[in-house]
Amino acid sequence: MRGWRRSGQPQGGSGRIFQRQIFQCQHHPLQNQQLQNYRFHNYRQHGFRQYGFRRRLGCWLRRLVVALPLAGLALAPAAHAEPLAQVPPLPQLPLALPQLPPLPQIAIPQIAIPQTNFPQIALPQASLSVLQPQLGASPQPGPSQRRLGVWLTNSPSPLYYDQNRIEQAVAELAEAGFNTLYPNVWSRGTTFHRSSYAPMELELQRLNPNLDPICRFTSAAHRRGLQVIPWFEYGLMEPADAEVVRRNPDWLQRRLDGSSTMTMHGKPMVWLNPAHPEVRRRFIGLIAEIVQRCSVDGIQLD
Repeated sequence: MRGWRRSGQPQGGSGRIFQRQIFQCQHHPLQNQQLQNYRFHNYRQHGFRQYGFRRRLGCWLRRLVVALPLAGLALAPAAHAEPLAQVPPLPQLPLALPQLPPLPQIAIPQIAIPQTNFPQIALPQASLSVLQPQLGASPQPGPSQRRLGVWLTNSPSPLYYDQNRIEQAVAELAEAGFNTLYPNVWSRGTTFHRSSYAPMELELQRLNPNLDPICRFTSAAHRRGLQVIPWFEYGLMEPADAEVVRRNPDWLQRRLDGSSTMTMHGKPMVWLNPAHPEVRRRFIGLIAEIVQRCSVDGIQLD
Protein backbone atom coordinates (compact mmCIF):
# COMPACT_ATOMS: atom_id res chain seq x y z
CA MET A 1 0.00 0.00 0.00
CA ARG A 2 2.75 2.38 0.96
CA GLY A 3 4.77 1.40 -2.07
CA TRP A 4 1.78 1.98 -4.30
CA ARG A 5 1.21 5.49 -2.85
CA ARG A 6 4.83 6.43 -3.32
CA SER A 7 5.08 5.14 -6.87
CA GLY A 8 1.57 5.10 -8.36
CA GLN A 9 -0.60 7.72 -6.58
CA PRO A 10 -1.47 10.63 -8.87
CA GLN A 11 -0.14 13.99 -7.91
CA GLY A 12 -2.26 16.79 -6.45
CA GLY A 13 -2.79 18.63 -9.70
CA SER A 14 -3.93 15.56 -11.60
CA GLY A 15 -6.27 14.56 -8.73
CA ARG A 16 -8.05 17.92 -8.76
CA ILE A 17 -8.55 17.69 -12.50
CA PHE A 18 -9.99 14.19 -12.07
CA GLN A 19 -12.47 15.35 -9.39
CA ARG A 20 -13.59 18.36 -11.48
CA GLN A 21 -14.33 16.01 -14.41
CA ILE A 22 -16.46 13.74 -12.15
CA PHE A 23 -18.74 16.58 -11.00
CA GLN A 24 -19.20 17.81 -14.58
CA CYS A 25 -21.07 14.57 -15.48
CA GLN A 26 -19.04 14.09 -18.60
CA HIS A 27 -17.31 10.80 -19.51
CA HIS A 28 -14.03 12.07 -20.71
CA PRO A 29 -11.48 9.37 -21.41
CA LEU A 30 -8.70 9.57 -18.86
CA GLN A 31 -5.31 8.21 -19.33
CA ASN A 32 -5.06 4.47 -18.58
CA GLN A 33 -2.65 4.73 -15.70
CA GLN A 34 -4.74 7.29 -13.81
CA LEU A 35 -7.97 5.27 -14.24
CA GLN A 36 -6.39 2.04 -13.03
CA ASN A 37 -4.87 3.67 -9.98
CA TYR A 38 -8.17 5.24 -8.92
CA ARG A 39 -10.10 1.93 -9.31
CA PHE A 40 -7.49 0.00 -7.36
CA HIS A 41 -7.65 2.58 -4.53
CA ASN A 42 -11.46 2.42 -4.47
CA TYR A 43 -11.43 -1.39 -4.27
CA ARG A 44 -8.94 -1.41 -1.35
CA GLN A 45 -11.01 1.13 0.61
CA HIS A 46 -14.62 -0.01 0.00
CA GLY A 47 -14.29 -3.59 -1.13
CA PHE A 48 -16.40 -3.17 -4.26
CA ARG A 49 -16.18 -1.43 -7.59
CA GLN A 50 -19.26 0.79 -7.90
CA TYR A 51 -17.64 4.03 -8.92
CA GLY A 52 -19.29 4.09 -12.33
CA PHE A 53 -22.80 3.43 -11.03
CA ARG A 54 -22.63 6.03 -8.26
CA ARG A 55 -21.19 8.60 -10.57
CA ARG A 56 -23.93 8.17 -13.16
CA LEU A 57 -26.66 8.14 -10.46
CA GLY A 58 -25.42 11.46 -9.08
CA CYS A 59 -25.47 13.06 -12.51
CA TRP A 60 -29.03 11.95 -13.21
CA LEU A 61 -30.23 13.17 -9.80
CA ARG A 62 -28.78 16.61 -10.39
CA ARG A 63 -30.39 16.80 -13.79
CA LEU A 64 -33.74 15.80 -12.29
CA VAL A 65 -33.52 18.50 -9.60
CA VAL A 66 -32.94 21.11 -12.29
CA ALA A 67 -35.62 19.78 -14.68
CA LEU A 68 -38.55 19.58 -12.17
CA PRO A 69 -38.84 23.35 -11.48
CA LEU A 70 -38.62 24.08 -15.19
CA ALA A 71 -41.38 21.58 -15.94
CA GLY A 72 -43.57 23.15 -13.25
CA LEU A 73 -43.22 26.53 -14.83
CA ALA A 74 -44.04 25.16 -18.27
CA LEU A 75 -47.18 23.32 -17.02
CA ALA A 76 -48.53 26.23 -14.96
CA PRO A 77 -51.75 27.72 -16.43
CA ALA A 78 -51.50 31.03 -18.17
CA ALA A 79 -54.29 32.46 -15.98
CA HIS A 80 -51.92 32.77 -13.04
CA ALA A 81 -49.55 34.95 -15.08
CA GLU A 82 -49.58 38.54 -13.94
CA PRO A 83 -50.56 40.99 -16.67
CA LEU A 84 -48.08 43.61 -17.72
CA ALA A 85 -48.46 46.95 -16.09
CA GLN A 86 -50.30 49.44 -18.25
CA VAL A 87 -48.25 52.50 -19.18
CA PRO A 88 -50.21 55.64 -18.29
CA PRO A 89 -50.92 57.95 -21.26
CA LEU A 90 -48.88 61.10 -21.67
CA PRO A 91 -50.48 64.25 -20.30
CA GLN A 92 -52.11 66.51 -22.86
CA LEU A 93 -50.16 69.73 -23.23
CA PRO A 94 -52.18 72.93 -23.62
CA LEU A 95 -51.99 74.31 -27.15
CA ALA A 96 -53.01 77.84 -26.26
CA LEU A 97 -50.18 80.05 -24.98
CA PRO A 98 -50.81 81.84 -21.70
CA GLN A 99 -51.93 85.42 -22.01
CA LEU A 100 -49.14 87.82 -21.14
CA PRO A 101 -49.99 90.96 -19.22
CA PRO A 102 -50.07 94.10 -21.37
CA LEU A 103 -46.99 96.29 -21.41
CA PRO A 104 -47.19 99.44 -19.37
CA GLN A 105 -47.80 102.61 -21.30
CA ILE A 106 -44.76 104.89 -21.24
CA ALA A 107 -45.38 108.52 -21.85
CA ILE A 108 -42.68 110.00 -24.11
CA PRO A 109 -42.13 113.65 -23.39
CA GLN A 110 -42.48 115.98 -26.33
CA ILE A 111 -39.22 117.73 -27.14
CA ALA A 112 -39.54 121.08 -28.74
CA ILE A 113 -37.10 121.43 -31.66
CA PRO A 114 -36.10 125.01 -32.24
CA GLN A 115 -36.93 126.21 -35.71
CA THR A 116 -34.29 128.28 -37.47
CA ASN A 117 -35.83 130.83 -39.75
CA PHE A 118 -33.39 131.61 -42.51
CA PRO A 119 -34.12 134.74 -44.48
CA GLN A 120 -36.02 134.07 -47.69
CA ILE A 121 -33.91 135.25 -50.59
CA ALA A 122 -35.17 135.22 -54.16
CA LEU A 123 -32.51 133.91 -56.51
CA PRO A 124 -32.13 135.76 -59.77
CA GLN A 125 -33.81 134.00 -62.68
CA ALA A 126 -30.81 134.47 -64.90
CA SER A 127 -28.62 132.40 -62.52
CA LEU A 128 -30.57 129.23 -63.38
CA SER A 129 -30.92 129.85 -67.11
CA VAL A 130 -27.16 130.13 -67.54
CA LEU A 131 -26.87 126.40 -66.89
CA GLN A 132 -28.52 125.68 -70.25
CA PRO A 133 -26.24 124.97 -73.26
CA GLN A 134 -24.67 128.17 -74.48
CA LEU A 135 -24.08 129.34 -78.03
CA GLY A 136 -20.54 128.78 -79.20
CA ALA A 137 -20.01 125.67 -77.09
CA SER A 138 -18.43 122.62 -78.69
CA PRO A 139 -20.73 119.72 -79.64
CA GLN A 140 -21.01 116.81 -77.24
CA PRO A 141 -19.10 113.62 -78.14
CA GLY A 142 -21.32 111.22 -80.09
CA PRO A 143 -22.38 107.78 -78.84
CA SER A 144 -19.58 106.11 -80.77
CA GLN A 145 -16.97 108.65 -79.60
CA ARG A 146 -15.34 107.99 -76.24
CA ARG A 147 -14.81 110.94 -73.90
CA LEU A 148 -11.14 111.39 -73.06
CA GLY A 149 -10.55 114.14 -70.50
CA VAL A 150 -7.72 115.66 -68.53
CA TRP A 151 -7.85 117.76 -65.35
CA LEU A 152 -5.85 121.02 -65.23
CA THR A 153 -4.83 122.93 -62.12
CA ASN A 154 -2.52 125.69 -60.94
CA SER A 155 -0.91 123.65 -58.18
CA PRO A 156 1.97 123.09 -58.53
CA SER A 157 2.10 124.35 -62.11
CA PRO A 158 2.71 127.77 -63.73
CA LEU A 159 0.15 126.92 -66.44
CA TYR A 160 -2.50 129.41 -65.27
CA TYR A 161 -0.19 132.43 -65.29
CA ASP A 162 1.11 132.49 -68.89
CA GLN A 163 -0.95 132.90 -72.08
CA ASN A 164 1.58 131.07 -74.27
CA ARG A 165 1.66 128.09 -71.91
CA ILE A 166 -2.13 127.82 -72.12
CA GLU A 167 -2.13 127.76 -75.95
CA GLN A 168 0.71 125.24 -76.08
CA ALA A 169 -0.93 122.94 -73.52
CA VAL A 170 -4.28 122.87 -75.34
CA ALA A 171 -2.56 122.17 -78.70
CA GLU A 172 -0.57 119.27 -77.24
CA LEU A 173 -3.66 117.77 -75.56
CA ALA A 174 -5.67 117.96 -78.79
CA GLU A 175 -2.83 116.30 -80.71
CA ALA A 176 -2.66 113.53 -78.07
CA GLY A 177 -6.31 112.65 -78.65
CA PHE A 178 -8.06 114.29 -75.68
CA ASN A 179 -11.48 115.82 -76.36
CA THR A 180 -12.43 117.31 -72.95
CA LEU A 181 -10.64 119.66 -70.54
CA TYR A 182 -11.51 120.07 -66.84
CA PRO A 183 -9.74 123.25 -65.61
CA ASN A 184 -9.90 124.07 -61.91
CA VAL A 185 -11.82 127.33 -61.31
CA TRP A 186 -11.86 127.45 -57.51
CA SER A 187 -8.76 127.47 -55.36
CA ARG A 188 -9.57 127.37 -51.63
CA GLY A 189 -11.87 130.36 -51.52
CA THR A 190 -10.43 132.28 -54.49
CA THR A 191 -11.19 132.46 -58.22
CA PHE A 192 -9.14 132.94 -61.42
CA HIS A 193 -11.19 135.89 -62.64
CA ARG A 194 -12.61 139.13 -61.25
CA SER A 195 -15.63 137.89 -59.31
CA SER A 196 -18.45 139.56 -57.42
CA TYR A 197 -18.54 136.74 -54.83
CA ALA A 198 -14.93 135.84 -53.98
CA PRO A 199 -11.42 137.37 -54.22
CA MET A 200 -8.96 136.55 -57.02
CA GLU A 201 -6.21 134.02 -56.47
CA LEU A 202 -3.19 135.80 -54.99
CA GLU A 203 -0.51 134.60 -57.43
CA LEU A 204 -2.65 135.42 -60.49
CA GLN A 205 -3.46 138.85 -59.05
CA ARG A 206 0.24 139.50 -58.55
CA LEU A 207 1.43 138.29 -61.97
CA ASN A 208 -1.36 139.02 -64.48
CA PRO A 209 -4.83 139.85 -63.09
CA ASN A 210 -6.27 140.47 -66.59
CA LEU A 211 -5.25 137.10 -68.04
CA ASP A 212 -8.58 135.30 -67.30
CA PRO A 213 -7.11 131.78 -67.80
CA ILE A 214 -10.46 129.91 -67.79
CA CYS A 215 -11.85 131.86 -70.74
CA ARG A 216 -8.52 131.46 -72.57
CA PHE A 217 -8.65 127.69 -72.03
CA THR A 218 -12.19 127.62 -73.42
CA SER A 219 -11.35 129.71 -76.49
CA ALA A 220 -8.25 127.66 -77.37
CA ALA A 221 -10.12 124.39 -76.86
CA HIS A 222 -13.16 125.32 -78.95
CA ARG A 223 -10.93 126.27 -81.86
CA ARG A 224 -9.61 122.71 -81.87
CA GLY A 225 -12.95 120.97 -81.28
CA LEU A 226 -12.41 120.23 -77.58
CA GLN A 227 -14.95 120.74 -74.80
CA VAL A 228 -14.28 122.63 -71.56
CA ILE A 229 -16.04 121.65 -68.30
CA PRO A 230 -14.83 123.81 -65.36
CA TRP A 231 -14.03 121.97 -62.16
CA PHE A 232 -15.14 123.43 -58.82
CA GLU A 233 -12.66 121.73 -56.51
CA TYR A 234 -13.61 122.11 -52.81
CA GLY A 235 -16.44 124.40 -53.84
CA LEU A 236 -17.68 125.00 -50.28
CA MET A 237 -14.35 125.10 -48.48
CA GLU A 238 -12.92 128.42 -47.28
CA PRO A 239 -9.87 129.45 -45.27
CA ALA A 240 -10.74 129.97 -41.61
CA ASP A 241 -9.56 133.61 -41.82
CA ALA A 242 -11.42 134.42 -45.08
CA GLU A 243 -13.48 137.61 -45.18
CA VAL A 244 -16.70 135.74 -45.97
CA VAL A 245 -16.18 133.61 -42.86
CA ARG A 246 -15.55 136.59 -40.60
CA ARG A 247 -18.65 138.39 -41.85
CA ASN A 248 -20.97 135.39 -41.84
CA PRO A 249 -20.15 132.95 -39.01
CA ASP A 250 -23.67 131.47 -39.25
CA TRP A 251 -22.81 130.11 -42.72
CA LEU A 252 -20.41 127.49 -41.32
CA GLN A 253 -20.97 123.82 -40.74
CA ARG A 254 -20.25 122.86 -37.14
CA ARG A 255 -19.70 119.70 -35.16
CA LEU A 256 -21.75 118.68 -32.15
CA ASP A 257 -19.28 120.44 -29.85
CA GLY A 258 -19.67 123.68 -31.84
CA SER A 259 -16.24 123.61 -33.52
CA SER A 260 -15.90 124.13 -37.27
CA THR A 261 -12.17 124.32 -38.06
CA MET A 262 -10.15 121.56 -39.69
CA THR A 263 -6.53 121.46 -40.82
CA MET A 264 -5.78 120.78 -44.49
CA HIS A 265 -2.33 121.13 -46.08
CA GLY A 266 -1.14 122.70 -42.84
CA LYS A 267 -3.77 125.50 -42.90
CA PRO A 268 -6.98 125.87 -40.89
CA MET A 269 -10.04 125.53 -43.12
CA VAL A 270 -13.83 125.57 -42.71
CA TRP A 271 -16.79 124.33 -44.75
CA LEU A 272 -19.83 126.39 -45.67
CA ASN A 273 -23.27 124.95 -45.01
CA PRO A 274 -25.00 124.12 -48.34
CA ALA A 275 -28.41 124.20 -46.59
CA HIS A 276 -28.06 127.92 -45.87
CA PRO A 277 -29.86 130.03 -48.54
CA GLU A 278 -27.08 132.63 -48.70
CA VAL A 279 -24.46 129.95 -49.26
CA ARG A 280 -26.54 128.56 -52.12
CA ARG A 281 -26.98 131.98 -53.71
CA ARG A 282 -23.27 132.66 -53.53
CA PHE A 283 -22.31 129.28 -55.00
CA ILE A 284 -24.81 129.58 -57.87
CA GLY A 285 -23.49 133.07 -58.52
CA LEU A 286 -19.94 131.72 -58.88
CA ILE A 287 -21.12 129.13 -61.40
CA ALA A 288 -23.19 131.68 -63.33
CA GLU A 289 -20.16 133.97 -63.73
CA ILE A 290 -18.11 131.20 -65.37
CA VAL A 291 -20.92 130.00 -67.65
CA GLN A 292 -21.91 133.50 -68.82
CA ARG A 293 -18.39 134.80 -69.39
CA CYS A 294 -16.68 131.82 -71.02
CA SER A 295 -19.48 129.79 -72.73
CA VAL A 296 -18.26 126.54 -71.19
CA ASP A 297 -19.72 123.11 -72.02
CA GLY A 298 -20.64 122.02 -68.49
CA ILE A 299 -19.83 122.18 -64.78
CA GLN A 300 -18.16 119.56 -62.58
CA LEU A 301 -18.76 119.79 -58.83
CA ASP A 302 -16.31 118.41 -56.28
